[in-house]
Amino acid sequence: MVHKIVEILNKVNDLVNRETLPDTIVLEIISITLPTFFVEGIHSIQLASLNVVRSVFSRYEPHRNNILEDIFNSLVKLPKTKRNLRSYKLYDQKKSIQMVSALVLQLIQCCTALPKKRYDEEEDGEDSKKASPNSYTAAIKCASTFLGSFLKNCTK
Repeated sequence: MVHKIVEILNKVNDLVNRETLPDTIVLEIISITLPTFFVEGIHSIQLASLNVVRSVFSRYEPHRNNILEDIFNSLVKLPKTKRNLRSYKLYDQKKSIQMVSALVLQLIQCCTALPKKRYDEEEDGEDSKKASPNSYTAAIKCASTFLGSFLKNCTK
């Protein structure tokens, strides 16, 4: 059963990355995937949900504020004793961080992008390794939105 859910989430992720979807479908995808992200004890579903949310967040900028709000609203609904249980293993496999921290970091990082390489540019050029100013601005805006939402939810 878990394998089938992960498979479905991976297909939804592929769909989000390949097609331009109408807002109603994007909102429905978020409303389905965010709750699965907070499922306890099913790490593979959490990772697949994280990928879907990251893809939607990256491609559909108008929905970023709603996604952040939905994440915070879901966190608030969790019992206080269960908010710290979800962990995300880092690449070195020795350390882990909270799943929500990994999600937020990946959401902010996905706002940045290296400029698309033109066919006449050299691959090793320094400019090809720098993020474009627009994507940097988008990442700053995303981080500011996250911080604003975080502070707003902390004062509730």
